[in-house]
Amino acid sequence: MAWQWQLNGSNLPGQTAASLAIPDAGTNDAGTYTIQVFAPYVAAPATASSDVAVIPKSPAISYPADNSATGGNLTVTGREPPNGGAASIQWRLNTGAPQSAIVSSNGRTWIAAVALAPGTNVFSVWATNSWGASDTVRAKYVLNPFIPVAGAYSGLFQGAAPPAFSNAGYFHLTLASDRAFTGYLLLDGARTPFSGRFDTNGAAALVAVGAPGRLLDLAMQLDLSGVNPLTGVVSNAAQSWTASLSAIRAAFGGASRATNFQGDYVLAMNMAPGSLPASAAPPGASFATATISAAGTVTLKGTMADGAAFTDTGSAISQDGDWPLYASLFSGKGSVLAWLKFPRRSDSSQMTSGQALWFESARTNSHYYTNGFSLLTNQLGWLLNRRTAPPRGVAVLTNVNYTVQIFGGGLGAPLVGEITIRSNNAVVLTPPNTNDLSITINAAAGSFSGSFANPVTGGTTKLRGVFLPESDEALGYFLGTNEAGGIVIEP
Repeated sequence: MAWQWQLNGSNLPGQTAASLAIPDAGTNDAGTYTIQVFAPYVAAPATASSDVAVIPKSPAISYPADNSATGGNLTVTGREPPNGGAASIQWRLNTGAPQSAIVSSNGRTWIAAVALAPGTNVFSVWATNSWGASDTVRAKYVLNPFIPVAGAYSGLFQGAAPPAFSNAGYFHLTLASDRAFTGYLLLDGARTPFSGRFDTNGAAALVAVGAPGRLLDLAMQLDLSGVNPLTGVVSNAAQSWTASLSAIRAAFGGASRATNFQGDYVLAMNMAPGSLPASAAPPGASFATATISAAGTVTLKGTMADGAAFTDTGSAISQDGDWPLYASLFSGKGSVLAWLKFPRRSDSSQMTSGQALWFESARTNSHYYTNGFSLLTNQLGWLLNRRTAPPRGVAVLTNVNYTVQIFGGGLGAPLVGEITIRSNNAVVLTPPNTNDLSITINAAAGSFSGSFANPVTGGTTKLRGVFLPESDEALGYFLGTNEAGGIVIEP
């Protein structure tokens, strides 16, 4: 006996056994198979035929792995069946309608864009051709909305009627993807820690316990869409106050660089004219320099207009350049707060402005403002300017001739002088310079220092301040005998 196998009427080379095996059958192996049986002394062979279909093997899921958690929509990728028998790759999420995956041009891989539902999702995928469908491959994917919003949050809270040193402070929180958080509140010189876990809707309420006798109620709501990162309420039942809370999420770090914000800045905070007399609060400009790193972290160092030095460092800006300034002054006896907005490098203007709060409690260990004061947002404004050292031979300000006005600080009438700023940033005083005014520019730092003959004390009083190139002016302060004063340099 002898045998010969045929496919669609053509002999299959080497296939002369009584049975036929086709490992890893593909679409090219489908068709009509015929076996010819040759017997001795029989002129014509006996034949038998059968049609054979090739159903594809199951496709494979390459990424993500089964039981993966993700924070949003998902892209699932995989490989075609190894026998190449698929005409298409179909997938379904949960009980939804089947959809077609996108197959690569070489027919080896596929991709599916999947919009997950909250909780656990079942992703199913299978291969089909004209003869049928493969077995279904399944994977579970969990939508965890806390993954994309995990990170560091920083913000400010303040009472509404009106804000005060005792109800306006700083907030910081670190959130993990499992909804657990730790954080702290800074208020009137004291730090109050807290911890807990958000519910699945992003809400949390707790009591933050600090120093003996300090209990702060804290209610928070995360915006899981990320539009308004975190809001809430801080309250103190014992002191009968409630403060609104707003916080941003640090947007940069790792592979995400703050390129559009990175660099140096100068900040000036100035009391609005006529808000309070110089004997009640400093009329000059507080100022600071700030640097934003590639990771979006802000380092700020400055001096308030009554001589109080302050720093703020460690927290980072939001995606839009927002940042909460909070600094404790005079060993916890005062504070300054403001929502700053840093300009993007690509913005047409490199200056921003806004409002601030400045509180100082009554204290006896100071020559200035021993009764304390409060400057609210309608009384204290800020200007923020990107700082770039001018090239050699270029002045820090645009014009040449400027008027200098020195006021407050117990002077009575303001002192007025005229100066010229040369291209090498040397300052020339216009005669007669009766007040013996002297100003030195540090162009690289964007600042100035100087002095004048104080007609009240008969001595020399020092001046300090910063330049704001975008508004073509310089602002600063000086300290008189028992009150502070200000200096303005403008065209």
